[in-house]
Amino acid sequence: MTEFWGHEDISIHFCEDKYTHIFWIAEYHNTISCVFYILSGMMLWKLQREKTIGISLICVGLGSMVLHGTLRYYGQWMDEVAMLITSFFGIRKIKKNLSNIYLVPIIAFYSYFQSFFLYFLIIFTGSQIFLGYKSIKTIKNKKVTLKKKIMSIMYIQFFLMGAICWLTDQFYCHELKDYHFHAWWHLFTSIAAFCGFSSF
Repeated sequence: MTEFWGHEDISIHFCEDKYTHIFWIAEYHNTISCVFYILSGMMLWKLQREKTIGISLICVGLGSMVLHGTLRYYGQWMDEVAMLITSFFGIRKIKKNLSNIYLVPIIAFYSYFQSFFLYFLIIFTGSQIFLGYKSIKTIKNKKVTLKKKIMSIMYIQFFLMGAICWLTDQFYCHELKDYHFHAWWHLFTSIAAFCGFSSF
């Protein structure tokens, strides 16, 4: 196998076979499925007038394409920083007085500890738990419109489906490799992002 972009040096590994479909795309299905983030971001930007979040979600798609297309550290940095920024802006939609200055230490610490995937996982997972908690509160709030409640339910459901796919890809790779569960993570979480950011 020729590694078109050089030796893989990311701190997280994915199940898909490498360089099997196109010689310059390391993980074909994982790379192509990133387009769902771009579409979701464009829809948020144009339909919901969520320009900042829309652009940051488009950046998630582009960063994830570079990550899965190259399996290089700079692709992982692009992908994960965009995910942290998108999560931050999601929280900022709820906590409107939250200053953008907090992004600086988040990204600085991430960049310093980038070789430790656990740091990113803790920050990202914590952000999603907070957003999920706020979505549950939205669902229980009697003053919230039915449309927002439905979007909040869909956000939680699709994100959980995506999380199951991500975990399946990580822990049951040999048994279920042909089902491309990480690509399904991209699809489900892009739908979850659209629903969640439309309802917050």
